[in-house]
Amino acid sequence: MFCEQCGKEIPENSKFCAGCGAAVELAEPVAQVVEPESKQAPAAEPIEQPPKAQQAPPPPRPQPVSVAQASTAQYSSKDNLIKPLSIGSYIGIIILMAIPIINLIMLLVWSFSDTVNLNKKHYAIDTYEDYEKYINGYLISSFEYAEKIDKETD
Repeated sequence: MFCEQCGKEIPENSKFCAGCGAAVELAEPVAQVVEPESKQAPAAEPIEQPPKAQQAPPPPRPQPVSVAQASTAQYSSKDNLIKPLSIGSYIGIIILMAIPIINLIMLLVWSFSDTVNLNKKHYAIDTYEDYEKYINGYLISSFEYAEKIDKETD
């Protein structure tokens, strides 16, 4: 016997499908109709009919969404994009920012991804802007110091 919903094989005494959980309607045996014998025709032996082939299972239905797709859908919903970050999220961000190369990679991912919480995205963009200020300030002060040294030596 096969499930009408998902097409998986079901044991005979099952009430529910193990594949999709759909309730199984037990097929009642079909009563054979006995025709009254006519007085004119002699009683003939019943003709054996070949056993009916099992019905082919219906084509399988689309499977439920995978875990990866479900987690992506969870983070791409508008409610989760604007939800405030939890304390655990902040602690995770601080720990990731302490690892030198990982923090740059994660800031890029958070800055340019459309499925990241907006608070985390804004944090990443602001942090990159801060890095830019620090680097520019360091380079400008380094060049100014180098020019000052050059003028003193001339």
